[in-house]
Amino acid sequence: MKSAVRKSIIIALVLVIAAVTMGVFFALNKSKEQQPNAVMELNLNPSVQLLLDNDNKVMSVNCLNEDAEILLSDQDLEGKTAEEATKIFIELSFEAGYLNLYSEDNTNPEGKKFEISIYCEIPDEVLELKDKLVQVANDFFDENGVIAGAVANISDNLSKAIEKIGVKVEEVYNLTKDQVLDLYNKTSQELKKLALSVKDELNSFIESAKQNLDFENIKAKLIEIKEQLEDIFLTDEMKEELNKLLEQFQAQFQEVLNVLKQQIQEKIETLKQSSSEIFVVVKEQLEEKIDMTKDLIEAHKEYFELHKEAIENAIKAYRETLNTEAA
Repeated sequence: MKSAVRKSIIIALVLVIAAVTMGVFFALNKSKEQQPNAVMELNLNPSVQLLLDNDNKVMSVNCLNEDAEILLSDQDLEGKTAEEATKIFIELSFEAGYLNLYSEDNTNPEGKKFEISIYCEIPDEVLELKDKLVQVANDFFDENGVIAGAVANISDNLSKAIEKIGVKVEEVYNLTKDQVLDLYNKTSQELKKLALSVKDELNSFIESAKQNLDFENIKAKLIEIKEQLEDIFLTDEMKEELNKLLEQFQAQFQEVLNVLKQQIQEKIETLKQSSSEIFVVVKEQLEEKIDMTKDLIEAHKEYFELHKEAIENAIKAYRETLNTEAA
């Protein structure tokens, strides 16, 4: 009897340990998947930035122009791999008429350069990804007879990437790589579901709110006091006075910051309502673009079948030109 009870207790303990271990395992993996690691930018005239995690999956999407906003109006790229997102972006660009096509009336279309930029603090981490993305793009162009080629580059200048979504460079000057990516992610989430046409209104509102709250002056005073405290020649009495001032301005700054955050959030919610109406129009524009391009694509495919070898040679020649320019 005692043996049976002891055996039951042992089994129960094993199950508890297994459950805890699996919980920790999944928690760690979830944490890893959600960790931002790089920013990928795709440009075919529609221009978009995608925040990638450690597994090169899309965490957030930021359209950089109205063409991209139209193109991706009916797409959810979050959770897709970088390769999947790139292929969808190219396919939609093709369907919406952003690539130059062949026809009996256009037997020599201009080549199109597809630019891929990857911003990552440790470039070696994304070297393999860079090659995969170029391959994905060029395979699509080859299979569809499009005179186009992918050119990819890697940069460790994360501030350049975040600046394109409206964050000032001076705001990230002293931040670490993880802090910049975290700020990028938070900014992306805040701007989600906001149309590009209302973002200028939001930026103007923020600048106006900062002035009304004397935000920049309080911030500058805080920095000034902190710099003064670094002076090694200060007496203990002077340091004590400065610390008191610092506490006062820190409290004032936090109070102003909280008010500013609240005002910005309320403005964002208001702009989201107007954005939802804008996105309805944007989706209609995409449908119109795709509908207008259908006949052109069919004509292109027919021409490609009839002149396949010549077009393949033209694609090869265009790629060689791109490679020469990049060298």
